[in-house]
Amino acid sequence: MNTHLPRASIATRDTPRRVSMSRVTFDDDEESSLLGAVSHRRRGRRRVASVVFSLALGALGIVTLDRVVARVAYGVGEEDARVRRTKREYDGDGWLAGSNNGIREIRWTSRTGFYLVGGDGRFVPSWFGKSNFETKARDVVRASVERYYPGRLAKGQKPFSVLFITSDAPFTPCLDEKFAAEKCPTMRAWSPIFAFGSAPRDWTLIPSLVRAPLVTLTDCYVDRIRDNATAVRERGETPSCGFLNYVPEGKKYAEMARCVALSQSGACAPYQRGLFTIGAVNKNETSAYEWEHLIPKVFWRGNDFEFLWSRVYREGTGKSDEALRAAANAPTPEARRRVMMECMTNDRCGPRVKAVFMSILDPDFIDAKYFDWGNFTGSSSPDRQRNGKALGVDAAVRVTEEQLGKYKYQIDIGGAGGTTYTGTISKLSMPGVLLHHETATVDSYHHSLIPWVHYVPVSSDLSDLRERVRWIEEHPEKAKQISDEGTRWTRWFRNVTVLLEYNKAALVKPLAAVVDPAGQFYVE
Repeated sequence: MNTHLPRASIATRDTPRRVSMSRVTFDDDEESSLLGAVSHRRRGRRRVASVVFSLALGALGIVTLDRVVARVAYGVGEEDARVRRTKREYDGDGWLAGSNNGIREIRWTSRTGFYLVGGDGRFVPSWFGKSNFETKARDVVRASVERYYPGRLAKGQKPFSVLFITSDAPFTPCLDEKFAAEKCPTMRAWSPIFAFGSAPRDWTLIPSLVRAPLVTLTDCYVDRIRDNATAVRERGETPSCGFLNYVPEGKKYAEMARCVALSQSGACAPYQRGLFTIGAVNKNETSAYEWEHLIPKVFWRGNDFEFLWSRVYREGTGKSDEALRAAANAPTPEARRRVMMECMTNDRCGPRVKAVFMSILDPDFIDAKYFDWGNFTGSSSPDRQRNGKALGVDAAVRVTEEQLGKYKYQIDIGGAGGTTYTGTISKLSMPGVLLHHETATVDSYHHSLIPWVHYVPVSSDLSDLRERVRWIEEHPEKAKQISDEGTRWTRWFRNVTVLLEYNKAALVKPLAAVVDPAGQFYVE
């Protein structure tokens, strides 16, 4: 996926100060937190009184303030000790605390209902505007438990916690063998951790990780989880999100506003246009989208992300800056060509910069450029702009669906998380065939896509890209069949009924280990 995920970061002035009370952590300025309801003045008086009271009790060896707060606000659940160990070890004894990559916790008690321990987190820039993936995860967990485990939420039931992460390519210091031996003794017995971003293809890396629904997909159906079969039939199968829908009937691509790089205009919400549909193409141009008329060239546009930000996946590379700078500053055209050729076999060059350089070296084979949605990846920095302009690697205007759909060879090159948030699905809907970038990470719906049935697989370093394109050219009938199957898959997957089944398999059933281990409360 493409969201840039920085390594563990420290708090800044813009980061709310966090007050830790053993098992409970609150944001000082979080109005919705359990302590946020009292005024600062009353809170101050209560803190003084509580401290005095706690010291008195502590002197008597009875209890401490954090234990009181934990019991009253956090409650006491049967799995709390395991949850605490999991959080402590996963975060590396605080190494990841406060970073986007740290573990988060959704807590339920009969007094408070569902809430995010530590507050609702930060609203971060994303392709979907100001988005908070943590609250999206909370909402889909809450709706799923309310729908399928209602008895577990009855008054008097013991509290429980759901641990989760929304960052891509999950990382924990425990993946380092030396660190794990010293600091992660119970790693194989951690509580389930629900990963709402990309997850390791090799599940043994973090055995407790659950491949939960992709967080960007939850918007498509979270409001329908409580629907029964009758309600689904009455409300229809249309998902609630933009990118799994088709252009409204009667509207044409040619009528839509164009998106310019670094612009914040509404036209630059990249996945609100929906899936490709021939009905949105002008009638006199539809023949250009027939298989035999498609442009026989690989085509790609996307952000300038580093690839697999965590080196633990052994395929990760840094951002493109170094490679672009070296090529842009080469003294002669031949020296520049040599720099780009070396990049093709250099594991420090990520697949996106390789594709961009390949486009310069062989423009008849591939057309690949960066396109920065609203300066999301910071490509407006002077050095990056200068190098990009010198090499011609940055597209100024977004390629629309009507233009993209004319190419025979689509490719979805993974970003910081090793996958793409929505690029795979949108490109499966195109008339061309998808060259799917297979990396060390996967999204939770990928298991329903079959190589050589729905897509043609391409290796992580793109080393077999030419071979795959050659195969397509030599097997046009089979390639078209794969393209058609991919398009059929998108039409199937986007149905609300299918999305709800996907949620049930990826989230509802695995939740049983946390909320209903004895199998008492599940209802169909």
